[in-house]
Amino acid sequence: MITETLAMKILQLRGVLFFLLLPISGILSGQDILYKKDSTLLKVKIVDLSGKTVKYKLAGDSEGTYHLMSTSLLDSLNYSGNKAIAFMNALDNKPLKRMDRNYLSTELFNLFTGKANLDYERISKTGKTAFVAGFLFNFNTYDDKYWYDSRGIMLYYNFSPHYFFIRTGINFFPFSQSLVRSGVTRVSTGFSLLTGSYRKVDYSIYHENGYESNPALAASLMWNIEEKIFLGDHFLLTGGMEISVLPLFVFFCPQIGISLGF
Repeated sequence: MITETLAMKILQLRGVLFFLLLPISGILSGQDILYKKDSTLLKVKIVDLSGKTVKYKLAGDSEGTYHLMSTSLLDSLNYSGNKAIAFMNALDNKPLKRMDRNYLSTELFNLFTGKANLDYERISKTGKTAFVAGFLFNFNTYDDKYWYDSRGIMLYYNFSPHYFFIRTGINFFPFSQSLVRSGVTRVSTGFSLLTGSYRKVDYSIYHENGYESNPALAASLMWNIEEKIFLGDHFLLTGGMEISVLPLFVFFCPQIGISLGF
């Protein structure tokens, strides 16, 4: 009986020593440790700790490769082996709000002028990027906007020359590095490819009302910047600008829309 009791005490002592030596091993290896609120930890090398973001490197990262994490995701950290920092703020006293990863959006300027449009955005698990797909179909057959060979800068303020197009692209979130909502707005920027057809002027056919127009292949590379305003957990107001890169600055389209998250 004494032997069994002694063995149990030795096992318990070994367990205590293991947990006591675990942070010491991090100190000896010169690693920093991030303790996340989901009870996981990361062994990293902290590069910068300022504001509400931790900039760090992981073992095996190449030169110039860094990672960012919001302090709202952290419970505490062990910095430089001997400096423990706990993140006790207002966010700790209430549940963190996470954003939806799927959004359906429509742009109102186009919609109210007979151009039905719908975009789908799927945000990545990291919250840093998003895939975008969508379409626009122009029901306004009497629009007098055409595509000319001699294009001018900022010639089109919406997509009136198009019969239709399909959109595919990618968005980036430069000021938000996770799916946690840290405010009432979220800014994104990105690029998309529009492929479809538009009304093109045919200078070989002239009528009393002007030159003939025919459908032609349309392909444009667009750059956008957008800000979403959370009016609710799943309802957002969006505003921004979309500008064509190829052809350069021909489309210069202000945008106001609505989004539904799910």
